[in-house]
Amino acid sequence: ALKAVAFARILSFCVGFLSLSQEILFVRLASFAYESLPSAFAFVLVFFLPTCPHCHDALKFLDGLQKQLGNPELAIVAVSVSDKKYVVEEMVGDLGLSLVPYLDLNRRAQKAYGFNQGVPEIFVIDRSRRIVSRTDGSSPRIHVRLTLAIRQALGVANPILLEKTAYSGEELCSVCHEQPHE
Repeated sequence: ALKAVAFARILSFCVGFLSLSQEILFVRLASFAYESLPSAFAFVLVFFLPTCPHCHDALKFLDGLQKQLGNPELAIVAVSVSDKKYVVEEMVGDLGLSLVPYLDLNRRAQKAYGFNQGVPEIFVIDRSRRIVSRTDGSSPRIHVRLTLAIRQALGVANPILLEKTAYSGEELCSVCHEQPHE
């Protein structure tokens, strides 16, 4: 019953977006995320420029990861820091992305999350609406860290051994182990 209610709310949420302006879109997104059930879903917020190759890499990775995880409780919200809608639409088509970007025309999302102009900037937000990871850039190592943070935000167990031949590094181990030696 709870899943049916969550599905209905998400469907209503998505359909409602189709007829709203970009300004109202962000207000609906923020209110839905914060007023819905605390355990409803986790989300990833990605600030990007449509002309940035690192952003393209990050967006393709996150789009693929969402498909790979197949978890309907994960929402990926791509926020363009460019106000050129046609450039963003062209980028989405060229990259074959399934996610729909949001144009932050009044910079509300950027101000709300303290965006610092470095793209891509990626926030992983857990079900309790706590930012569990904030990352700049895109690389294979960053992708591993994001995957771990997203799995943790969804409540999915991460593998115990990340690297078979060596220590994974403080950067990756600190995703699950917030305190030393835990």
